Amino acid sequence: MKLPRNEFINSENMLRKNRKKGFYLFLFVLILLLSCTGCKVVPEKSWIPDWTNVEKRELPPFSRSRSKELDSQTIRNVLVVPFLVDKGPEREAEMVTRVFKAELANANLFKLVTPSKRPLELIDVTDTLWELGFVDVDSLVEAKKKYMVDAFLFGQVTSFKPYIPLVLGVKVTLVSALTGGALWSIDGVFNSEQKEVVKLAKDYYKGYYSSGQSLYGWELMLVSMERYSQFISNMLISTITKSGQ
Repeated sequence: MKLPRNEFINSENMLRKNRKKGFYLFLFVLILLLSCTGCKVVPEKSWIPDWTNVEKRELPPFSRSRSKELDSQTIRNVLVVPFLVDKGPEREAEMVTRVFKAELANANLFKLVTPSKRPLELIDVTDTLWELGFVDVDSLVEAKKKYMVDAFLFGQVTSFKPYIPLVLGVKVTLVSALTGGALWSIDGVFNSEQKEVVKLAKDYYKGYYSSGQSLYGWELMLVSMERYSQFISNMLISTITKSGQ
C-alpha cells in the first residue's frame, strides 16, 4: 500500500530530522568525551604517602640504596640533569624528567636547579655514569662552582611502554658534588599489572586527587602514561628520606 504523496514527504522529512538529531547527539557526546580525556588532572595538594610501611603496604620489587653521607652532608641545592633514554625517542625521557622533577619539588626536600639541557660540564659525567658506573669528580667540581649546588641528580629511562599494561623502567642516582659518591639510587622496572602497583595506585589516587576528578577514577594512574610516571616517581622519591630507606 502506497502512502499519499504528502504523507510520504512528511515521513521522509521526519526521518531526516531524527537522523540529524542523532548525529548531533553523537557529535556532542564525542566532543564531551574528548574534552574530558584530554584535560589535565591537576593534583589538589602535595602529598607523599607512607609507602615504606610494609605492614600496611607491599612495595613492588626494585633496587634501592641510601648512603649515610646523605645525612652527614648538607644537601640544599640539587641540579636535576635531564634524563637520558636507553632506547627510544628523547621525548620519552623529557616527559619522565619533567614529571620526576615536579614530584621532587612537591616533596620539598631540596631546592632544585633545572637546566633545560644537559650542562656541557656534565655530558661526559652522564655517559660514564651509566656506561661505566663512575663519575669524573673534576667535572663535578667544575659544575658545582658554576651552578652553586651540593648534589646532582642523574636519571635514565630504561623501559617505556605507553599502552596497557603500562611499563616504566628508570634508574636515578643522586651524586654528591663534594665527593662524587652516590648518596641515593634506585633502579627498577614497574608494570601496571603488578598487584603491588595496583594497590599503591589506589592509595596514591585517594590521597592526591579528589573523588570525581576523572572519569577513570583511580584507574587513571594505570591508563595514562604521564599519570603513571607521576605515581611511580612519587613512590621512588619517598625512599630518599631516612624513614623511607
